[in-house]
Amino acid sequence: MPVQITPCSPTPQLAIDRDDQEGVKGARDFLSDLLQALGVGDVEVIYIGKTIATELITNAVRHTATASVLMRVYVGEDGRPVIEVEDDSDARPRARPLTLDESSGRGLALVEGLAACWGWALREGGGKIVWAVLDVVVP
Repeated sequence: MPVQITPCSPTPQLAIDRDDQEGVKGARDFLSDLLQALGVGDVEVIYIGKTIATELITNAVRHTATASVLMRVYVGEDGRPVIEVEDDSDARPRARPLTLDESSGRGLALVEGLAACWGWALREGGGKIVWAVLDVVVP
């Protein structure tokens, strides 16, 4: 189902259950539909957004005990899309040092390399939000 964006609609969001085998794919499809609805037609930017969302969601599921994570997407004040992933853990996201022989641990390095910027913040009442900004201005 295509995502509808209107000035009165709330920030689009999607809950991803940690046990849902198709959850990350659904999140990528949701993000792709949303970016297209916002007027982002550049396939490379959409692919980068989907890669960033995949890494943020995977990190939240893999490194926390959160039952589900919440992905939100909105246009920031500077006109660039922001992807947020919220979980119930207060643990700080940490990029691990890159090595040539590790089979995992590159997610945040990918996010850092692909996003215009990224960061995280603790939520009031517990948990955190990890966010990344795409390097494109919405038309």
